[in-house]
Amino acid sequence: MPESTDLQSFLRSNKAAWQFAWKASHDYLLARFGIRSGLWSGFEMATQAIEKLLKSYLLFQDGALGGCEDAVRRAVSAKARAGGRLSEFGHDVQSALALAEPVGLTCSPELRARVTRIDSYYELRYPGGGPRSLASAEAEDVDEAIFEVWDAFEAMNPDYYYTSGIMWPIYAYLMDIEHEGKPSPLGSKSFAFMTEANLAYGRGRARIEDGIKERLTRWYRTAG
Repeated sequence: MPESTDLQSFLRSNKAAWQFAWKASHDYLLARFGIRSGLWSGFEMATQAIEKLLKSYLLFQDGALGGCEDAVRRAVSAKARAGGRLSEFGHDVQSALALAEPVGLTCSPELRARVTRIDSYYELRYPGGGPRSLASAEAEDVDEAIFEVWDAFEAMNPDYYYTSGIMWPIYAYLMDIEHEGKPSPLGSKSFAFMTEANLAYGRGRARIEDGIKERLTRWYRTAG
């Protein structure tokens, strides 16, 4: 845990919100591994990752939800029903995105198109469901969508943005190097699953890693 009382207080005050983002990060790693390995069940994990990340954002930003996970599920379900969705109301990623925009999330046209495609992956849980044509190259669209949504978290708390949620594999990897001189075997694997062939991460790599290193220096390195 970072030696930041402000961040610790932020986490205590937003338990359900950060837990959704934490789970989203694990779903995202599974999605990247699966899709790039030709295991098409990874696509449905991509849907769950973006769904949970958007629900996390809503819990952080929408005070009317009271930080309650049941409230965010009900809100997404109501939006999905109103939009004509016929099933899996609480898992409608497009509805979650629509709810996130009024409370601060800026959505590019590219993100909207990617979320529509990613939403369709959820039907792959059952034989015959979901899109008929899939390709490992779609992992790039998943990466772009996840990183664009995560970038919206920086404004609410930069320390949280650089150390938690989908950033934890990068933060943990760099922290191991800072403290132990080398990453742990598990840290190396998680970092690789997150970053290999990830163009969205590659474009922001210098900024992300500089932000993490600045916090490691500020929180952990002793004078002299």
